[in-house]
This record gives sequence, C-alpha cells and structure tokens, in this order.
Amino acid sequence: MHKIEKKIILDKESPIFTAKADGNNICVEYKTYLDNYIILCAKFLSVVGASITKVELSLNMLNGELLKNISDDCVLLSFNI
Repeated sequence: MHKIEKKIILDKESPIFTAKADGNNICVEYKTYLDNYIILCAKFLSVVGASITKVELSLNMLNGELLKNISDDCVLLSFNI
C-alpha cells in the first residue's frame, strides 16, 4: 500500500470508519463536502492501485515469456549473453 493510500484510507478520522454494514449493503455517511471528497479519493486510489498491480503482473508475465523464448532459441540466446 502506498503512503498516500495509508494517509487517506487508513486515517482514524476518515469518514470511511463511520461506515455501517447492513447485510450485503455498506452505507458511508458523510456530513461535509470534505468527507465526500475523501471517500471518492479512497475509491479512486483503490482502483488505481489495483490497475498498477495488474500492470506489474502483466509485465512480469511478458518478461517471463521473453526469457523463455530467449532460452529456447540459440540465436537469441547468443545475442543476449
């Protein structure tokens, strides 16, 4: 988790900690515009964090496939030594 995520999402005074769960629904009450802004920032940070994780996984998969192709082809292997 990035430092900014910890500051916004895990802040003890965050309106996220006032959430009330009722079955499958979660209701976050906010009293001010700032509370709403913090909740929206937390949502977007979660989406961006998940996207970054997916990109890292994709790059690792591509890198692994490239290394496999290099090791299978003697000509490519000789160029990359």
